[in-house]
Amino acid sequence: METKPSTIVKNYYGDSEKAPEEFEAHAVVMAKEGYYPISTSWADGSYSPLNFFVALMLCLIVIGGIALLFMLLVKPAGTLTVIYEYRPKSIQ
Repeated sequence: METKPSTIVKNYYGDSEKAPEEFEAHAVVMAKEGYYPISTSWADGSYSPLNFFVALMLCLIVIGGIALLFMLLVKPAGTLTVIYEYRPKSIQ
């Protein structure tokens, strides 16, 4: 005779609409096997520091690439420097 575990922990991943839908559909299947939900909890997802770092580097590379391309194609405005000398009017 097969012994079943007394408790099973199941995770449902997705947003706050998709995960409950999956839970409700799976709860019907689990009830047929004799398991009923006794507790639920929700935790918002988060990115790991590595994911954040990779996204930041990709952003810098893409933005940096666009900025470099802009700098290669568009020449900056030049500067004309003029030095003036004062010359009083001569008396005639």
